[in-house]
Amino acid sequence: MRLLPLVLLLAPGCGLLFGEPDLPDAATIQAARAADQQDWELLTDAYVRSQQAENPEVGLAVVRDLMQRHPESVRLAFFEQDLAVDFEGRTAVLAQADAALSGTPTALALLLRARLERDRTLRLEYVRQALDLERDLPQGRVMRLALEARGGEPEVLDRIIRLLQDHPASAEGWRLLGELAPLYDRTDLARAAALTEPWSPVAEREEALYSLAVAELRAGNAARTLALAEGLHPDGARTTLLRAAALASLERPQEALTLIDQVLVKEPRNAVAVFDRALLLRDYLGRHQESRLDLERFLQLADEGVAVPLTRRMQAELWLKQGPGS
Repeated sequence: MRLLPLVLLLAPGCGLLFGEPDLPDAATIQAARAADQQDWELLTDAYVRSQQAENPEVGLAVVRDLMQRHPESVRLAFFEQDLAVDFEGRTAVLAQADAALSGTPTALALLLRARLERDRTLRLEYVRQALDLERDLPQGRVMRLALEARGGEPEVLDRIIRLLQDHPASAEGWRLLGELAPLYDRTDLARAAALTEPWSPVAEREEALYSLAVAELRAGNAARTLALAEGLHPDGARTTLLRAAALASLERPQEALTLIDQVLVKEPRNAVAVFDRALLLRDYLGRHQESRLDLERFLQLADEGVAVPLTRRMQAELWLKQGPGS
């Protein structure tokens, strides 16, 4: 017997509370995007220069030089930190982030420290301190909403929409809406978020097509998702996992499992693949004990610092609290 979808376990009803706020209209979004274009061009320039550099050390130095000239760009600061973690290692970057908090820390320094914090409570505290300094900082508000969404309250979607009313060009806000909306059976909001992509000019066709394919899957159009996936990079792990999810929705779980296992052979620490395998075993193949082992592995990877989607972590924690086969 197919289990109830997670949305019925987390939300008290379908849809938001009465009187939900409206999303910004297309004209408002377009105007905000135009006003924000310079920041995206800066981020694109940093990405291209880092990729063209002769080695990662030079690439990081180039981005740090750009950051010195544009200290106001939160997105560029996040990108610089990600490059630094890849090249210098998390321990070294964490020490730098801690040093930046000495004296009188800035809101950006607190957000950068929060991004490195593995403990959810401490991470949220850093974000709240940042927002005490800059109350309307969009990236800080999005980070806080993402962390507070773990409770599963329906009001979180209202709060994201209000953020988007204030900041219609918040790519981070739109992406969080697209990630959380399906949990509350709001595929309409997920689709609206997907249609705002792409935000960055880098690989824009691929990102836009992928976002649309995901939105179609969440709306129950698995066949359409498979058709769209034909236009995506065929060897990418996320494309393979998207195809697997569509096949499962079309009652072809064994084919889906084969695809997921192919990803895990190449990338055994791919947390999304581990989670998707657990879901497939649990809901489609009835192999509950194996599913629990995969869920435990998924949370272990998350605790080790592997980036995982918020919604999947919430689901994994919920299912492990339930008895096998429940």
